[in-house]
Amino acid sequence: MTPKAYLKFQQETNGEFLGKIIAGIYLKIRNGEFNMDSDFVAAAGRDHVSWKKYFKSF
Repeated sequence: MTPKAYLKFQQETNGEFLGKIIAGIYLKIRNGEFNMDSDFVAAAGRDHVSWKKYFKSF
């Protein structure tokens, strides 16, 4: 689906305002604009733990 068609679909489904927001987010994902280095360790003070490892810890 083209970005223009997706925008039209979202606006028909969620209204003009929310449709633009949702389509804009997905366009940025498609363009790789959210692919960046993570600051998780700096923010959390620890390495990331997978769900599998997390649930095994109980």
